[in-house]
Amino acid sequence: MLAQTLDDFELVLADDGSRSPEIDRRIGAWRIDPRVLALRLPHRGPGAALNAAAHVARGRYLCRLDSDDLI
Repeated sequence: MLAQTLDDFELVLADDGSRSPEIDRRIGAWRIDPRVLALRLPHRGPGAALNAAAHVARGRYLCRLDSDDLI
């Protein structure tokens, strides 16, 4: 997502209660990019994570990507 040529976007990451050190490292690295907003949420399922991300998103359009999707 961050390597594409279009740079006018906001990426909202909604972590649904992950305890993985790898996820912690990646989110920490992505937070330096002003286009990225990372949400660390308690585990409540994918619906709650999507709703939390949609609630804070500021863009006109919303594109949902899950952990196994590519863009």
